[in-house]
Amino acid sequence: LYWSLHNTDNSCKVHIWLIQLGFGTILSALIIRSYRIWRIFQQTKLKIISITTYNLFLKFICWMFVEITFTTIWIETAPTDQIIVQPDLLRPVYDYTVCSSTSNFNSFAIIALTYKSVMMIVAVRLGWGTRKVPSEFNESTHLGYIAYNLAFSAIPLVAVSASSASLEFLFYFRSIVLIFMSLVTASILAVPKI
Repeated sequence: LYWSLHNTDNSCKVHIWLIQLGFGTILSALIIRSYRIWRIFQQTKLKIISITTYNLFLKFICWMFVEITFTTIWIETAPTDQIIVQPDLLRPVYDYTVCSSTSNFNSFAIIALTYKSVMMIVAVRLGWGTRKVPSEFNESTHLGYIAYNLAFSAIPLVAVSASSASLEFLFYFRSIVLIFMSLVTASILAVPKI
């Protein structure tokens, strides 16, 4: 649903919401769960700490509130709209649509990309920091693998998206990478439990 070959005004706005909330949800949940394990096992002194699921849920809600607020400001100040590109005026069959926006759009995209990159670095760091947790708490290993998968899948995705490749190639490449990223993440979570 994120990328489509034919855009409308509404689908241009939905693209931003899906990518922002999708990556924001998975990265914030990953960081919060990894942080709990890291916090418990990185204690130098023996003391009881209580990190309840309710506290983690409140942190997640706050994180998502920031995502929703930022995305709302983005959509309202730099709206995206469909424009029809006509490469050949005599052959309308070659027409296609793209999402276009004001120059403010790039500023918001850079802020979002930087923010998600920092989140990804934090997730990878927490995954690396909890890699030697005892096997009774094997969730940490899987969370680390998911962080590595997201980071290493996002690098070529961002690089190719920033290039001047054809729209069809970008559509297919992004689709394949997102399907791969989702499949690997679901496999990491589900396969060990079978």
